[in-house]
Amino acid sequence: GDSLATSDISLVSHVHGRERRAERHIERRELQEALRYGRKELANPGRDGAKRWRVIFKGVTFITDETCRHEITSWRMDEAEDLVPVAEEANSQGGAHTVLVVDQSGSMRKDDIHGYKSRTEA
Repeated sequence: GDSLATSDISLVSHVHGRERRAERHIERRELQEALRYGRKELANPGRDGAKRWRVIFKGVTFITDETCRHEITSWRMDEAEDLVPVAEEANSQGGAHTVLVVDQSGSMRKDDIHGYKSRTEA
């Protein structure tokens, strides 16, 4: 069996990952539990094409690098679900609906794109 304690699971945190966890009230321990017990699936690759993993456990989604040891970002599913409006009644005409989800998290308010006040504006 795996005798390593959950709190001893190696996890390298970088500034972006720590900032997102702080904004979203996610404890480091929750990510360690996700690594140990969570469902792991291939995620979208990084900007450089590098392989990434999505690990989901107890409502927290955690994105890691290929080794599953470098924290990239994380969010709570209940917070993500709050962004998607639910139709109050079904469209009886059989038409289609479009739902636009706009990310207004802390990272989207950064002013690091030349010529724009925020990433959202860009």
